[in-house]
Amino acid sequence: MGAGLALRAAIGLPVAGLIARRGYKKGSLSFDGALAAAFVGGTTLSISFRFGCTLLLFYLSSSRLTKIGASVKEKLEKDYVKEGNRGLKQVFSCSLTAVVLAIIFLFLSQNDVPVNYQQYYWISFILCSYMGFFACCNGDTWASEIGVLSKSKYAIMIIDCSKVPKGTNGGDCTYLSD
Repeated sequence: MGAGLALRAAIGLPVAGLIARRGYKKGSLSFDGALAAAFVGGTTLSISFRFGCTLLLFYLSSSRLTKIGASVKEKLEKDYVKEGNRGLKQVFSCSLTAVVLAIIFLFLSQNDVPVNYQQYYWISFILCSYMGFFACCNGDTWASEIGVLSKSKYAIMIIDCSKVPKGTNGGDCTYLSD
């Protein structure tokens, strides 16, 4: 194990553990969800601070957006929970692809290098795939959290153009007017 990887692990594992513990204490993670989050965060932070910081930004921004308009969401959604308790399955389903990409990155390079397809083709491909994964996750999560607050009465499903409740994954209410 290289010195850089050891240093990142020495910092990343405790940081991930503390963040997972905080999520558990706040009720946003179940016990098994906290263990999964500690594993995911610890792994990604240990492999690359860039990966770990991307994950943390996703987690923190999405957690904040969940709280926006909570009173409105509570009135609209019959199964609304103020602090969504995420378990192991949800944590892994939202992050396993990123963990696999991070592990592949580790086998290709133990150093954070810039995106440069000419010099580091596969490393750059993995880096951009990782960032793209979380860009998609952010888009989905943010749209669901903010979409439910839309003034539209409903959303249109992007797959079949059917009417769905606002905030539904895959629903778009951007261009709808009442």
